[in-house]
Order: sequence, then C-alpha cells, then structure tokens
Amino acid sequence: MTRKPHIAVIMEDALAAIGLKGLLENIIPFAQVDVWHSLQEMKAEGKDGVYHYFVSPEQVMTHADFFRSVMRQTIVLGTKDKMTGTTKGFRFIRSDAGLHELTKSLMMMQQSTHKHYAHYPEPLGSELIQEDKRIADTLTRREIEILKMIARGKSSKEISSELHISLYTVNTHRKNIMDKLDAHAATKLVAYAVNHGYVNPEEI
Repeated sequence: MTRKPHIAVIMEDALAAIGLKGLLENIIPFAQVDVWHSLQEMKAEGKDGVYHYFVSPEQVMTHADFFRSVMRQTIVLGTKDKMTGTTKGFRFIRSDAGLHELTKSLMMMQQSTHKHYAHYPEPLGSELIQEDKRIADTLTRREIEILKMIARGKSSKEISSELHISLYTVNTHRKNIMDKLDAHAATKLVAYAVNHGYVNPEEI
C-alpha cells in the first residue's frame, strides 16, 4: 500500500498518549500513529508529512504559533476547563468524558472529516476504496446484519434472541466477521461499521 497517513500524538502524559495511540490504530487502522512527549522531540527526529496532530492543551499553549499554522490538522484533547484561551478555535475533544464517549467523538470526527477517504492523498484514497470493496464483497447479508448489531452495543446473547438463532451461530458469525475484517477487537468492528456507513456514530 502507498505510504500511510501519518498521525502524531504529542502529549506529556505517556500513558494517556499510548492509550490514545491504541484507540486511533483501531479507529483508523490504515494510519501510522507515532507518539512523542513534545513537539521538539518530534522535530528532532525529522518527522514530516504529518496528516493530523492530536495534542494536549499544554502543547498548544507552549507552541501556539506552530499549532495555529496547522490548526485544520490539529485536534486538542483535554478537560473541559482547558477549552478556552489559547485552545479556542481548535477542534477539541474532551478526554475526561469516559472511554465510550471519547471513542465515539473520535469516530464522529473521522467520519465527518474523511468519509469515504475524502482528502486523503492519491493514490492512497483509491487503494483504500478498492480494498473496502473487496472486503465488503466477502461479507454476507447476515454478517452485515450482525455487524450492525455489534456496533450498536448488542451482546451475542441479545443478537441470538433478536434474530432467533443459536448463540453458537452468532459467535461463529462474529468470528467470521473478525477474520474477514482482520479486526480482532470490538473497537475495530465498531470503527469499520461507522466508517463504512453501516451505523451512525450516534448509535454506538
């Protein structure tokens, strides 16, 4: 595949940065996500061609001129009390809203900004569309139905009851979906369903 879009996570809190990296890799699996403690550290490694920056409010305050020059590419993650001052005007995602809400916010951002891989450089966008079509053609109607239900938070037991099929059958379908999508984490399944229009982010 053509060079992946490069996402930079720049935060002082190493654990938070690593956790965000994992979430982004599930939500945007075709991106390269790197973590740095500071903007200087990233620049020292000579990294360029960054497609998006996910940064702490402190980084924006420390390097206001730089991040204002790339404002459209920058997403600030912080608590509600940090949504003023230097960070005003940036896309802001609350990091204290809980894991589910954070995941939902990231998926909504991804869908609204890059639905159908809009704005990705060519030929990457076309390659991703073709790969999606190849995968979509392998999913059966029943698998798509179950994928939607998984994305909406239904358990295997609930799916079994609603579709009047055995729990074993549901779990077999779930495994087949995961194998076909190469998505062996629930977040990846949900991200695929949202990114490909099977469910809206508000439904997850």
